[in-house]
Amino acid sequence: MLTGEYMVLRGAETLALPLRLGQKLLIVPYDGEAIYWESFEPAGKWFETALHNQSLAVLAGTDESKSNRLREILQHIRKQNPGFLADGGYWVRTDLDFNPQFGMGSSSTLLAALCEAAGVNPYPVLRETFGGSGYDLACALASGPLVFSMQNGSPLVRPVTLSSQVTPHILFVYSGNKMVSSGEVRKFSAIPVEQTLVQRFTEITREAVQCQNYADFAALMREHEDRLGMLLERPVLQQRFPDFEGTLKSMGAWGGDFFMAVCEDTDEAISYFENKGFPTVFRYDGIVLA
Repeated sequence: MLTGEYMVLRGAETLALPLRLGQKLLIVPYDGEAIYWESFEPAGKWFETALHNQSLAVLAGTDESKSNRLREILQHIRKQNPGFLADGGYWVRTDLDFNPQFGMGSSSTLLAALCEAAGVNPYPVLRETFGGSGYDLACALASGPLVFSMQNGSPLVRPVTLSSQVTPHILFVYSGNKMVSSGEVRKFSAIPVEQTLVQRFTEITREAVQCQNYADFAALMREHEDRLGMLLERPVLQQRFPDFEGTLKSMGAWGGDFFMAVCEDTDEAISYFENKGFPTVFRYDGIVLA
């Protein structure tokens, strides 16, 4: 989510980016009564479990919370398709293209893949399980950048294209922290927000899409960061890196996963962050699906 974090929950439009890195799902039936599940990431297996095919009771697993969350997802999928993974045994394997700690959509891509396999609408399943705005689910289903908003409970998705004069100046830096988005959503729900401010964040999103030079784009990102920082009563990233020559913007749940850097010299910026102890940096064109 490039713009509109938190504010998308109040109806603001958000600029969101699907990534080249995703998740694959393989389902193989066999003669039995259990769903054997294995999840892999680039470093190897990171989760496995076994569920009873009919009751979805957890039979075994390496992580109780993940096993229960998977069970919950399947239960809500079965509200729309009662027979999904129920008629016999199945071996299921998922393969992430990225470290699950990166916060790049391990949950949303899994939910999208499972709902596609089951032939069901993923948004009701999302509401009953992970919650949130649904922008990440829209990204999991998209083939390029998009503007997303929720209007009257329904997702609105509009494909967009960012200027080639802007995207080469964008970097994404891994913070090394993992935030629990659901907790941040609960905190934000208690903050009063004027509709005029919601509208300004929508305008920032629309203006960012139309930008034809990186300096104007960077100015919009600075305004976004400053306005949201004041609303959340949280320090902005520029205070953490006061000597950085460029603009820094938080993304998603503030304080975790990735943040964005907009600058003229990206090679110099990558060296800067490496020297600061942040070696994982992606260029826009190297990671965004477009």
